[in-house]
Amino acid sequence: MSHETTLRRPVSVGAVSIFLLVAGILEIIAGILLIVNHDNKDTQEGLGTASPDVPHATTLLLLGIAAIVIGLMYIAASRGLWAGDDTWRVIVIFVSVLNIIGLIMATIFVIDTTSRIVTIVTAVVAALVIAALASPRSKEFFGA
Repeated sequence: MSHETTLRRPVSVGAVSIFLLVAGILEIIAGILLIVNHDNKDTQEGLGTASPDVPHATTLLLLGIAAIVIGLMYIAASRGLWAGDDTWRVIVIFVSVLNIIGLIMATIFVIDTTSRIVTIVTAVVAALVIAALASPRSKEFFGA
């Protein structure tokens, strides 16, 4: 249910919505590029997989498809948040919590310093998304 007509959208909700829209578009572009280049040997060279039994081309193809699905979900979430749909607020908070848990595990098990920095920054962004969507103003906007 949309509360847009009765309450002004908080800036934080608008920012998260726009962030998700941009992330969704970029994710779809990345997915398309992965699919288009899945047979490219140069693209495959940079890929390290957990299982040597899975061909790199297959991995890149599956990653491309997953990226497109994730991008479409980001766009749907963006639209839902913009419209004031509380269901999408709850979904985004839940996924952000799962993301933080996964990122903490990744930080523990990743050896590369650059990767650790990226996971920590990503976890901070996820925490900011949660804070933005769980604020009293946001809850009021979503009717929660």
